[in-house]
Parts: sequence; C-alpha cells; structure tokens
Amino acid sequence: ALNQLPIFRNSNTPASTGFGTTGNVAQTFLNLRSLGPQRSLILLDGRRVVPSGSGGSTDVSILPDQVVSRTDIVTGGASAAYGSDAVAGVINFVLDTSFTGLRATVQAGVAHRGNNPNQRINLAGGIKLGERGHLMVSGSYYNNDGIKRFKELDWFRSCGRIPNVTGATPSVVVACNVRSSAFTGGGLVPSGPLANTEFLPNGQTRQFQYGTIRTSLSMVGGDGQDHGENYTPVPAVKRYTGFAHFRYELSDNVAFFADFLGAEAKAHYDATAPWEGNTSQFLIQRDNAYLPADVRARMFTAGVTQFPMNRYDYDFGLLVVDSRNRTLRGTAGFDVTLGTWKANIYYNHGENKFHQTTENNPMIQRIYQSADAVVGPGGTIVCRSTLTAPGDGCVPVNLFGNGSPSQAALDYFTATSVVDQIVKQDVVEATISGSPFSLWAGEVAFATGAGYRRESSVHTVDAISPVIRRAPVVGQPGYYLGYPQSVNGQLGGFERGNQQPLAGSFTVKEVFAEIAVPLARELPFAHSLDFNGAVRYTDYSTSGGVTTWKAGLTYEPIPDIRLRATRSRDIRAAKINELFTGSNQGQGTQIDPNFPVGNPNR
Repeated sequence: ALNQLPIFRNSNTPASTGFGTTGNVAQTFLNLRSLGPQRSLILLDGRRVVPSGSGGSTDVSILPDQVVSRTDIVTGGASAAYGSDAVAGVINFVLDTSFTGLRATVQAGVAHRGNNPNQRINLAGGIKLGERGHLMVSGSYYNNDGIKRFKELDWFRSCGRIPNVTGATPSVVVACNVRSSAFTGGGLVPSGPLANTEFLPNGQTRQFQYGTIRTSLSMVGGDGQDHGENYTPVPAVKRYTGFAHFRYELSDNVAFFADFLGAEAKAHYDATAPWEGNTSQFLIQRDNAYLPADVRARMFTAGVTQFPMNRYDYDFGLLVVDSRNRTLRGTAGFDVTLGTWKANIYYNHGENKFHQTTENNPMIQRIYQSADAVVGPGGTIVCRSTLTAPGDGCVPVNLFGNGSPSQAALDYFTATSVVDQIVKQDVVEATISGSPFSLWAGEVAFATGAGYRRESSVHTVDAISPVIRRAPVVGQPGYYLGYPQSVNGQLGGFERGNQQPLAGSFTVKEVFAEIAVPLARELPFAHSLDFNGAVRYTDYSTSGGVTTWKAGLTYEPIPDIRLRATRSRDIRAAKINELFTGSNQGQGTQIDPNFPVGNPNR
C-alpha cells in the first residue's frame, strides 16, 4: 500500500532478485524520494528495528501489519527529530498495542493468466490480564509460488531497448524479438577467420545468421536467442512472522512493556545461465582434442592457432539462487508519567541472519583449465595442465555444441557459492516530553532525550569467492593455454557473486531536543500557525560528531489547506558494508546520447 504513494519510488519488493548480502530477495525496502532505502529510517512504535543486512535497511514486510494502526511518514528534517540516517525521512509504524479481541484474515490470489499464485494467513489476538495487564500476539504466513520463466508467459515477445545503429535519433529504440548477436548455447566465434561459426551438437557447425539493428551484443531477429527468457521474473517467496506485546501497569504512574518480533523469509529463483564472452571468452587452441576436424582444417588453412568463442552455458545448469533471512528482535522498557510530563526508557536487541547459496556457479580457474583439452599419452583426452602436473584432478570438457560437456567435467568446475551474514543491533534510549508552559496560542510542547546504539556485522563466505584470479605461468607445472588475460588479477574465484568476508562494528551516541510552539489560532488570516524546531548531536565511533537541526513552519489559512516550510541539515553516516567491505569490482555499459552508435567519433 505504501509503495502506491507518490513519495515512494524504486522500492525493493519481494519480486526483486539479486546476489549479495543486502538481503534484497523476498523483502521490501521502502525508498523515500527515490534517494535509496539506506537513507530512510524505519521505526516500529518509535523504536529502531534491526537492519536486514549490512547495508542498514530494514525489511518492512516482516513487521506485524495486521496490528498496525497507522503509518507516520515524515520527510522534512527527520534526522534531527527522529534520529540520524533519516536523510530522506522516517517511516514510523504505529501499532495498536491495546487491541483486544480476535482478528483473522485468509487471502488467496492468482494472476489472471493463471500464474503467480499466492496465499496469506494473518491472525491477531489481544486480551486483558487482570486490571493492569494486557497481552497482544499476532502471526502471519505468506507464500508466493512466483513465475519461474519469462518464456512461460504467453505475452512474452523478447521486447527491449536496443541502440539505434543507424545513427539517427532516437539513439535507443524499443523493439521486439530482440536476440543475442554474440552468444549461443553451443558456442559462437565472434571474430577472426572463423567468424560467425556456430557450434551445434554432435560436432556439427553452421554459419550464424544475423538479424537487423545489429549491435555487438544484440539484434532483432536472426539465429540468436533471448538469453533472458529463462530468467525468473518473480521469485518464489515464503515468509513467517510472529509478534507479541506485553504491558503491565506497575502503578498508576509506571508501566512496564516488552515485545518480541520473529520472522523468516525464504526465496528461490533461477538466474540466467553462466556465460563466457567478450573479455572473458574461451580461447580455443588448434590442438583441442574435441575440436571438429573440419574446423581444425579451416584453422590450418587460415594459419591461426587459436580462435575466440563466446558461449552461453545452458548445459552447465541455470544459476539457482536460494536465500533465507531470519530476524529476531526483543524490546523491554518503562513508561513513566510525572504530572504533565512523560518519560520513556527502553532497551532493544535485534539480530538478522542471512544465508544465500548459488548453485551451478563455475569456478574461473578450473573452467578455462578444463577447456584446454588435448590428446595425452595412449590417446586419452586430458587437460593440458595434467601433462605437466599429473594428478591435478582436472577433467577435460567438450564445449562444442549444447549438451556436449560431461557430468564429470561439470562436477569438476562448478560448485555452490555460499555467503552467511549476521547483523546485530543494540539500542538504549531515554526520552522525556511534556509542556513546560503556555503561550497566547496554546501550550508549548518540548521533548529531549539521549541514546546509545551499537551495530555489528560479520560475513563468512566459501573458500572460492575471496580467491584472486591468476593466469598460469609459462613453463610451470600445471600450465595451460587459453586463459583470458582480461580476467587475470580480478577478485573472486566464481563467475558470479563472489561476496567477500567482512567484520566490523560501530557505536553511536546521541542527544536531542525538540520544540513545537503555537504562534496563532483561530485568527482571520490564520486558522493555525506553528513553529517546530529540533537539534541533535550525534557522535559516531567511526567518523566523529555532527550536529543536525531543523526549523519549520506549519500554516493553515483555513482548516482545509495546510502549508509547510522546513529548512534542515540531515546526515547519514557510512553503513557497515561501506566501512568494512574490502575490494569490489564491477563493469557496466554507458551510451553517450551525444555520440550515438554508428558515429565514427564515438
């Protein structure tokens, strides 16, 4: 419901997929003003909730929505009033903790084309315990089977954006039947004397036929394939949540409260298949034992000893991603009433555990080692590396044609990458609020308080992900050919993912004060006019102290019109993943609209 509001844009939803430890699979991260979820502060009854990853964002789908009475959204000067990190604003979920009775919801749905079935069961109950106690509990179950493949959708026509190679405007056009011009499932030679040779099963080859509006990666029509058709558009999601709130009035002025939140969210989806191409393409040697004889003859005729080959490795198996996110949070505190003043103190501890596996993930060092297959002693086919390092365990692989790799070879160079993450948060906060005096337009409201917070995170990963890719050394035992130099020295032993270990923590100390002053009431020119201001000093163990502030006016000329003006200074300190993550590498493509594709000055 919140994501339908104009102020929320580009929020992560349970339909989002991805690799990593941000916990962005099967979860909802609200994005105020499209400034990033890490710049929006999530509160539950005015108190923080443990982040659902080292990126600092909180999954709101685990909150007990069946007992939420309202949601307060503040976007102006929230850092000073509500706490640091609220650069974009704060979203405070206010619970109906005094709810008494029983409330149940059973829901099921399916897309009108018969896919994406989902079910939800919510149950909440509240009961008074004597004259002074109250207990409220709630639980929910949610399941979504998702949509497994794009190609299973009858409306799917492989439509997408493609650069306009004609040089005319617009520089990017939208077309359907967009296919790959660089990759095939059995291998494609992109350049050189053997260019456009496509490898088919059983050693057959053919000339690859290109379509129209051809770029280096895509085209419309032709012999290519849309390699995104096997991608999962909506992952399968299963989620359990439980919440309990207890309150007991120790006296007329003092009340004890405690609550507990527990949740588990699981997601499953298939990413695209592994691929090698562009700068990571296979370099096939002329003495490759599996090379079709006619292709080897063409290489002799052309006088070449190797050729590049791009390959979309469907026969390795799709990359299968499974994620699990578990959250536990407990809070205990006291509410105290002192005349017209109210005080609150609480302690909050939360933990989030994230686990993700990616199956069928090729190991970079081994896949190129296996690809360099030669005829060994006795006519057996072995890896070239085995000739100088007997017993290295390498299993040669036949890459020519979809379905050619043996299971033994796949078992040798594919594995499951794993990442585990635990995030912990401890918060202690005390506040006092009330009305110190009254002015001509009403009572002045004032609040002040102080808090302490500690956050920590530890990532553990598999043994392959932290490996630095190293090319074989000429003349050394285990040397082989065909290793692309472009990947040499890069971080990460797997083709995909490669999350890195991390360990770090920081502490935060804060003090704040806030005031609301009524300036006018029921006047001819002003139904109401109010001033509000706040100041907060925050001391980070990692970056030192900083002061945030806000000053604002709220003006209602008549009851039906409200105008606000606010000026503020808001801050966000670096999160754990930004502070303590080691080296990261990535690549992307940019198109300069001033130099369209086909422009010789591009």
